[in-house]
Amino acid sequence: MRGVRMRVSLAVLCDYANVTREGKLNIMGIFDTIFAQSFPARHTAMNLVLRLVADPQEFGKTQRISIQLMDEDGKRMFEAEAEMLPQGQGSTPANVDQILGLGNLVFPKPGTYCFSVVINGTHIRDHDVALKLAQIDPQPRDS
Repeated sequence: MRGVRMRVSLAVLCDYANVTREGKLNIMGIFDTIFAQSFPARHTAMNLVLRLVADPQEFGKTQRISIQLMDEDGKRMFEAEAEMLPQGQGSTPANVDQILGLGNLVFPKPGTYCFSVVINGTHIRDHDVALKLAQIDPQPRDS
């Protein structure tokens, strides 16, 4: 397998993200912690946003990307894979924005989970996205 060239310049979890027709990346509600009263905990919706940078040598060449969610014990909870074909013009690197919508994820216990980015078979460790799940006390009831 050939070496990785594409780089990750941004990797975050958020409530909402989109890319406009003009190419603007909009990100709202960035977070790194989810609070739950009980476990297993279900989080109904979040987005993993990646901004990848492709060099001109990569334009028009297929790139494989994989996103893996791991628990604290290193157990893979899920994996999503895709192929991309970066486009650009001239000798200027191009941004390739990716938004992965994640719905109804179930986290079995409190702890730190990790979204890992793998490009062309190479784990890009410096852009892992950690997500902490913390248990909170339920609101006390008035007697």
